[in-house]
Amino acid sequence: MTVKSCICPYCETLVPEDTTICPGCQEDVAGLLKLAYPHVTYYDEALELAEQGELARARDSAYLSLRLRPTYRPSLMLMARLNAREGHWETARQYADMAKELEPDDPELDELRAEIDEGEKQQEAARHSEMMDDVTARRKAAERFLALHQRELAQAALYGAILGGVLVETARWLIQSWMQRKS
Repeated sequence: MTVKSCICPYCETLVPEDTTICPGCQEDVAGLLKLAYPHVTYYDEALELAEQGELARARDSAYLSLRLRPTYRPSLMLMARLNAREGHWETARQYADMAKELEPDDPELDELRAEIDEGEKQQEAARHSEMMDDVTARRKAAERFLALHQRELAQAALYGAILGGVLVETARWLIQSWMQRKS
């Protein structure tokens, strides 16, 4: 559990933050810590889910943590990271900015914001590259089609020109015949 040290309710000894066992009476105070700090419990669950790759569930747990304590900086930062990993850049920035408002001088938050901005740039560059690859592939396919069917296309154009000429001549002949009959 990611909690600051607390006082054991049984013997009033200080329990360090790296354990849930009281050094004075050896009682496990984990259950009490969960009751006293439910937002931390949800945060820890979110971290574990994120490590397992279950980003949607991790985001849900981090959200619950923030519902209980909206100013819990670790949950804000985790929400920023989770949203960035899923490509929700604007939402990631909003969470990072909320955390930054709580601790404006924290360089870790500046690094997080830079990571978010860089991630978005890389995603946009990859999307642009994919689009250009697709355009290039389509152009090459069209060029192959033209190369394979160039003779047929030339013949079709020639036949079209011939047929067009025949039609024009036929139309002239019909007009002349009609004019002669009329006179």
